[in-house]
Amino acid sequence: SELKQILDKNGGKIASPNAVSHLFVQCGYVEIRRADCTEEQVYDAFDELEGLDMEEDDESYILYVPFSQAGKIQQVLSSGGRQITPLTIDVIYKPLSPIEVDSSVMEKVEHLVDMLENSDDVQNVYTNVYTSVI
Repeated sequence: SELKQILDKNGGKIASPNAVSHLFVQCGYVEIRRADCTEEQVYDAFDELEGLDMEEDDESYILYVPFSQAGKIQQVLSSGGRQITPLTIDVIYKPLSPIEVDSSVMEKVEHLVDMLENSDDVQNVYTNVYTSVI
């Protein structure tokens, strides 16, 4: 199959179904532009959605919420005096134990992910590796 060829050529292996599922948690993913809300509104929505984790930078907030709350995201963002329009709402698999790798390994992982994502047989690819940006 195409996937087996991609993995063989890039040092990967096919594992049995759900072999690595314990390394990830399925959750709701919300990205909100900072300019569209106040910090208090975001933290209130995070609490109401029983948030798991939050990341923020100069331009946006990213909220991770339990999968059981994913269907309520839009409602919560539009209630309690909030009128927040998210940039993105999705369901993802967030790594439970991210692994830091150096830039050369990350390049290889990104290449493999790109090849897999370009395959018609693949819907989504999730990874638990990252590299620190220097």
